[in-house]
Amino acid sequence: MIDPVGMELLNGIQASVGWALLAARAARSEALDAAVANASEAATAPLRFRATITIDIDARDLEDAERQSDAVRGQFEMMKRDHPSAALLFQRRKPRTGRRAPAPAVVVAPYVDD
Repeated sequence: MIDPVGMELLNGIQASVGWALLAARAARSEALDAAVANASEAATAPLRFRATITIDIDARDLEDAERQSDAVRGQFEMMKRDHPSAALLFQRRKPRTGRRAPAPAVVVAPYVDD
């Protein structure tokens, strides 16, 4: 049984994948509409889009990480039916030990129009 935090994470993953599917379908629909509109033009380059989904998984132990990654793989298999060229990649990340570097200061050079 998945604990409440894990269930909330799984629901978030499902929602993220759902939104990504909707965005990909909308982009595909727009691309098809544009292709139909430009069908009279000869030798047009095809439109290409890339949708990227990033899901950060925080797990208590290896078993929890495996359970959560299996849930993501299950959702991915559903998406792969519509998009056969989709790829899923898991990377283990090192935890951050120090503070993140601050954002660089915005430098605005004065504009002189003389």
